[in-house]
Amino acid sequence: MTIVISLILIFIENSLPLNGILMGVILPFISFIIGKRRNPIFVFLAWLLFSLQTDKYSYNFLILTLFSVVNYLLFHYVEYNRKSILYLVPLDIALYILVVFNTIFYGIDIVYLIINIVSFFILNYFYSSRKNKRKVDET
Repeated sequence: MTIVISLILIFIENSLPLNGILMGVILPFISFIIGKRRNPIFVFLAWLLFSLQTDKYSYNFLILTLFSVVNYLLFHYVEYNRKSILYLVPLDIALYILVVFNTIFYGIDIVYLIINIVSFFILNYFYSSRKNKRKVDET
């Protein structure tokens, strides 16, 4: 159910008529899918929903593939839990700045940056707590 709601939120997030780029749902969602070792088809669906309103299909695919590979390598060494937020939020911010890199020369819109940072914190915490609720205590 979390996956379906997240995919709907990605679609809504990219359908809003805004002047900035919002990636506050898609990046924590991809970290959740890879950290929980779910089917990579959900990453493909997230890319498709993220790219519907743009004409940058290949650029978005390249960025999200890069992010997925970095997350995959990260989660080989780090367990996906609440402590991993310390790694994920700076990674999300770095990728967001990479995506809006062409607007750095004109100035990054601070409002969208703050909105994305807050949503990175909230959704990464939410997704990591959803992962821990399904653990079975074996003692």
